[in-house]
Amino acid sequence: MTEESLKLRLFPFSLKKSSFYQLGSIFTWVGLAEAFYRKFYSKQKTATIHQALNTFHQLPEETFFTYFERFNDLLLE
Repeated sequence: MTEESLKLRLFPFSLKKSSFYQLGSIFTWVGLAEAFYRKFYSKQKTATIHQALNTFHQLPEETFFTYFERFNDLLLE
């Protein structure tokens, strides 16, 4: 069994059944990733997150620890 086929077999267990079946027919890991992103991440949300990451910077007098916490919070959005 290839790594890709193993991923495809195990992925449905990470979602609710109804969510998985709404993705449609999937035959490759890349196809699954694309269908997942189309379903659960709008282009607007993705563009907003990309913009925030591209313009992210450390504020004056901000400690590195605080800066790094803000950055990690942004990644979790």
